[in-house]
Amino acid sequence: MQEQENTNGELSTKVFAGQCRLIELGYRQGGPAGYGLRRILVDQNGSVKSEFARGEHKSLQTDRVILMPGPDDEVRTVNLIYQWFIDHGISTSEIAGRLNAMNVKTDLGREWTRATVQEILTNEKYIGNNVYNRISFKLKKTRVANPREMWIKKEAAFEPIVQPDLFYTAQGIIRERNRRYTDEELIERLRALYENRGLLSGLIIDETENMPSAAVYMNRFGSLIRAYQMVGFTPDRDYHYLEVNRLLRRVHPVIVADTEAQISEIGGLVVRDPATDLLRVNQEFRVSVVVVHHPRNQ
Repeated sequence: MQEQENTNGELSTKVFAGQCRLIELGYRQGGPAGYGLRRILVDQNGSVKSEFARGEHKSLQTDRVILMPGPDDEVRTVNLIYQWFIDHGISTSEIAGRLNAMNVKTDLGREWTRATVQEILTNEKYIGNNVYNRISFKLKKTRVANPREMWIKKEAAFEPIVQPDLFYTAQGIIRERNRRYTDEELIERLRALYENRGLLSGLIIDETENMPSAAVYMNRFGSLIRAYQMVGFTPDRDYHYLEVNRLLRRVHPVIVADTEAQISEIGGLVVRDPATDLLRVNQEFRVSVVVVHHPRNQ
């Protein structure tokens, strides 16, 4: 059991180091592009190959993904959000209402909410920065917001669609609004929300008018779970398995590549199907590499 845990830890460290290296080279690591941006596939020489559709993934290990500005109308809308927020002092909820009244949809084809507007105003990808490791989740531990010194960042990795001075002005406004809450006031607001709704989640917090964002609670108290505990709320579901599955999806391509390399090193002929990741060995049989979670209590 201990050997299995050590192996898993070494693999996780290897995956993390590889992802950090790619971030610092300016390549995007997972997740949708976001409104106003598009994911672009480039080859190992940096030449553009194609634009990714939503949900589409690269098939070659040597290919990489970068972000580029999306359609002009989306770029204009992003900058309009900043103008409303900075110049006119309009709240994120009111901005969402305006966009919905204009029949503008998010990148997911949905109506705007306070949280989706907040994402536009706070994510550094809109000024071209590539940021990773803002959030950590260790197995059997809680999801925590990492301090800025732990972030992995490549500045000016992508073409920006928002001017940096606008972005940082917006951050100053947001910080000033959040600073007015003491720890006691934050907990009191969270307790009132819990008593009113009967449960808590990051989404419920972000979509409640006049509530600080879930990110504020994470940064102030280290994690949402810790803030929940302070108001007596315990989630009735264990969401740990979601993070385990996310880790497994990250390590799978690394394991497939390592398996492919090791077969070749001992003289085997291996060909990988880029669409399915199936390995055909010596033209005789196919191998499917499946990564599963090893239960600690079994």
